[in-house]
Amino acid sequence: MIVVAIIALLAAIAVPSATRARKRSQAAQILSEARLLNAAQEQFYTEYPDKIAGSSFADQKPYVDKASSLYNRIIGPYAYDQLGNLFYGYVDNPGGPQITISSTTFSALSDVAPSGYWEEYWNPAQAH
Repeated sequence: MIVVAIIALLAAIAVPSATRARKRSQAAQILSEARLLNAAQEQFYTEYPDKIAGSSFADQKPYVDKASSLYNRIIGPYAYDQLGNLFYGYVDNPGGPQITISSTTFSALSDVAPSGYWEEYWNPAQAH
């Protein structure tokens, strides 16, 4: 009985730590993917400046590494993060990142990654 109580106590301590570590890992991966999408978008716009207004993630997909998990989550004109939420791209932000994360992703990870963590990839004014 005492052994069971000790195991239960250890599990009660370990599970929240593991959950928090998993969420921090997801946040790091999503931030990395936002940077990759931004680089792909900038490369596409450099090569095709006349196609900026009508482009989508499908146009930028060739500039994403095929070995990355992100490549398989660019479906048609949409790009999805690890949580299944959309990334958003903007063409009216010259000189700065064009990609932002969704408000759903931000909310889901805000306890481990506050707004300062996301740098320029989170914009409440453009939140969806």
